[in-house]
Amino acid sequence: SMVTVSTVLQTGAFLAVLLRFLARRRARNLGVDDWLALLALVFASGLYVTGILICTIGFAGFHASLLEVDQLERFLMLVYIDNICYALTLPTIKLSILLMYRRLFPTKTFGYATAAVGAIVLGWMISVVLAQILTCLPVDAAWILSKAADSHCIDQIKFYYGNSISNVLTDVLILCLPLPLIWRLQMTREKKLGVTAVLLMGGFICIASIIRLSYLGEIDNNDITYTLVAVGNWTSVETPLAIICACLPTIPALF
Repeated sequence: SMVTVSTVLQTGAFLAVLLRFLARRRARNLGVDDWLALLALVFASGLYVTGILICTIGFAGFHASLLEVDQLERFLMLVYIDNICYALTLPTIKLSILLMYRRLFPTKTFGYATAAVGAIVLGWMISVVLAQILTCLPVDAAWILSKAADSHCIDQIKFYYGNSISNVLTDVLILCLPLPLIWRLQMTREKKLGVTAVLLMGGFICIASIIRLSYLGEIDNNDITYTLVAVGNWTSVETPLAIICACLPTIPALF
């Protein structure tokens, strides 16, 4: 069932990006924010594929004690790739949203604010991706169990917590950033409410992120194939939903 939900949401993300490009091409104003949304979709597609593989051939949902060494290593390798795709996807979406804000509200002060938040997101992205790639030294010790004893690895669960908490905080910051400007725009109250509602749909991303965060406490490294499933499920919801919400404000121009 989670594969079905993930497929539906990923298809929705693809359609949202497609409609975004059609709307922007019609208006002849394709920008960097649109290309970042497309790049986020590429990363999210990698996340989707690895998620499907984890569910189908990666033995997710099985207790680790029932698996052979090669089966457990396959799971760990797929999770390693999945984590890198996740670390690339969300910050790219956030950078796309911030650049879209700059186009919608081209004021000097707001430009400085979005640049500052963008620098935070970009720095966070680089550090998280590097930390994820270098989870263990040597790198392949992250999934080859025979190398675990002689390797140096970060505490993956603590890393998940740090990444998830910073993710939620930047979500909230980006969502709240344009609200004061929206209510100062010269438009009817109904239109203001409509624009605000579209932006606040991004609140669903925060909810998904918080729910994902709440499941981190259930992870047990001794039974990782079973206890990581809930986190993986919410990851497959969070990323395509973020892309859809990031594209929604651009789509009405198509109609």
